Amino acid sequence: MSERNITIADIAREAGVSKTTASFYINGKSKMYNLADSTCARIEDVIKKYNFSPNIHAKAINSGRTYLVGVVVGNINQSFWTDIISGIESAIEKYQYHMLLTVSHHSQEREEKLLEFLDKKGVDGYIYSPVVTDAGIPNLSFARKLAEKKPMIAITYPVEGMPVVYNDNYLGGRIAAEYLYGKGHVKVASMIGDHLHRRQKGFVEYYKEHGIDVALFNTVDAFLNHAQEFTGMFCFSDYKLLELYDKAKNAGIKIPQDISVIGYDNMDFIKFINPAPATIHQYKNEIGFQAGKLLMEIINGENHVSEEIRFEPKLIEGKSVGKIKTDYSQTSKPTKQR
Repeated sequence: MSERNITIADIAREAGVSKTTASFYINGKSKMYNLADSTCARIEDVIKKYNFSPNIHAKAINSGRTYLVGVVVGNINQSFWTDIISGIESAIEKYQYHMLLTVSHHSQEREEKLLEFLDKKGVDGYIYSPVVTDAGIPNLSFARKLAEKKPMIAITYPVEGMPVVYNDNYLGGRIAAEYLYGKGHVKVASMIGDHLHRRQKGFVEYYKEHGIDVALFNTVDAFLNHAQEFTGMFCFSDYKLLELYDKAKNAGIKIPQDISVIGYDNMDFIKFINPAPATIHQYKNEIGFQAGKLLMEIINGENHVSEEIRFEPKLIEGKSVGKIKTDYSQTSKPTKQR
């Protein structure tokens, strides 16, 4: 046989399987029909031996699919998103699927146009991160219309009535607050994080339950002008923590001696920061992989139930939070946003 004219029937014959079995594997249905790993391995060996590549157009016509997944993410200039994208790719490639990647840049208007574009491309399903406004409100009307026609998985933000895979950022904010409070910090501040309000809400509400008001700052510079009034700072992201580390050093403010700091995300670059920052780890590659896997299962009829997969963030202690002696009967006065 030559590479030019090999067929599925040829592959099946050489692999010692039926044509139907070979077709199931080539069309990404091995899991649906519980094909043995050894069977899949034999078919794959023959495919590689002859460099077989099925005609994608014929495959689409025969199956009624495009083998494309439409993906909408917030941006691609941070490893948080690239890790999620990598996870999606790892999951869908096992089903011979590819992604059409688009970026909303956190614009609701752009998000709707991208979803419309993906719909016109005929994708078999969607994985998308809803754009959330400063008020914490996503615009889901157009997405829900598309979800009536094709399966859609929401990521990074819990959406009612739609399969969703996300980190529980509200819980993450509370974990950060509990850690600072447990170290004796009652004079605390937090950076304001635009669409990242859930983690901030969790942080603020934890302290409020203990009778303590959290001061909110729009910028690192604004906080540093009042740093002497506080013992602890919650940064809504490790990028903001990095900025605080840099500017605090230039201002002669030591971490954690003068101010204790905790970040959020557990980004790769924090291992190069000294002292090692405390941060909240949230799952990234795992979010993408589970979203991709869930979408493939729904497309292939393996999963018919609307599912919520929630990851619980965890604390990475680091060395940026010091312990102080505190009279818990004294709480900070209400502080306005600065």
